[in-house]
Amino acid sequence: MNERSIKQSVQQSLSGIAFADARKQQVLTQIKGEKPMKKKLSIALVCAVLILTMLMGTALAAVLGVFGRMNASPYDAQKLAHLDEAAQVMDVTVPLEAPISETAAPALTVLDEMLNRQQERRFELTLNQTYYDGRKLYYSYTLKTNGAQRWQGEGMPSGVTEWLMEEPGKRYGDVWSNDIPGRDEEIESWLNSHESSWIAFENWSLGDGARAKNGMDLDIIGGESEMLDDDTLQGWQEVLVPAELAEKEELTIELSVLYGAALYHQDETGVRWAHIAQPENRGILRIPFTVTKNGQTQHLQGEAQFAAYAAKAGLSVSDVEISGKAILKVPTEWTDTLTDRIENTHSGDVILNYQLMADGQLLPNHGGSLYTPMDGRLEIALTFDLPQSMNELKLLPEYAKSGLHYEEAIPLK
Repeated sequence: MNERSIKQSVQQSLSGIAFADARKQQVLTQIKGEKPMKKKLSIALVCAVLILTMLMGTALAAVLGVFGRMNASPYDAQKLAHLDEAAQVMDVTVPLEAPISETAAPALTVLDEMLNRQQERRFELTLNQTYYDGRKLYYSYTLKTNGAQRWQGEGMPSGVTEWLMEEPGKRYGDVWSNDIPGRDEEIESWLNSHESSWIAFENWSLGDGARAKNGMDLDIIGGESEMLDDDTLQGWQEVLVPAELAEKEELTIELSVLYGAALYHQDETGVRWAHIAQPENRGILRIPFTVTKNGQTQHLQGEAQFAAYAAKAGLSVSDVEISGKAILKVPTEWTDTLTDRIENTHSGDVILNYQLMADGQLLPNHGGSLYTPMDGRLEIALTFDLPQSMNELKLLPEYAKSGLHYEEAIPLK
């Protein structure tokens, strides 16, 4: 379990997942090129062209926003490039301060010292870019702090009597991993060099949950973050807007900055972890902001009936991607043995995925999650990069054993 997963265990619950409607849109046009004419160039002209190209490259790099500068996974690379072009630049900074406790105790124990320190935490949250198309909201951000402290010692940390997670008989390296470079080595080096010892690090992040103005929880379905330096975190998040709020021209949401300290203790009996946060606000600072609609979505739908199953699909085409889901009404033996079929230990065959065919261009599905309600349905989440053109679109089912079945395509209109 990594630090992100541990952090999620102490955050507020999320709900309100809703399937967004979809529409059709012509999003890109193909550029036709001509064969270049061969000409002789002088050395001086070649040098001038090279210098101009370098200057242009520097200028282009300088205007990239946070979306464009993020280290993207192969699944997010095209989406982030489109977002950097389509997003509105905000660059609004909000200073934040941790609340002062009216009942702060003297620092008599390790726990007292760590809790008292939380009152000194200061942050600056900058909302860099936003893109909102009525169905989804994306934003990039920069989160700075006034320094993160660390503590370490031998024996049991004084004042700590409750642990959120305990792993008897395990060592730190058997259970956890950390996203911060070098952090795991630092923790293991200290804990493994003593019979009983503890180590703690202050942490901070933008929460994995958001809230609408009416109090409705919003589902954050994507995003990444990376450390720019010891005190600066930068990242982006993707929010699925519930059906009740979809298509509004203006949307106000509340983000959360989470802060506290991660405390690890290890001895001959095992390893354990605690999250140290201020009781006044549970280590959560909430920040509202309002965005206006600056993107668009269009709708794609399709359905097909076959001997063994029926399928329908709904997709939303935005300025940055195509997303939605396919819903299949299937025989119960498909869903009853789904795990065995995924692991290829079942003799039968079943649809596990869909790919998008756009004017002959085959696009893989970046979504791919499967959901099997108890009513004989099989739901497959779909996310595709924007194709080069969109005159003819269809979804091709991909079976666990036999691969793509072109004859069972779902035409999209």
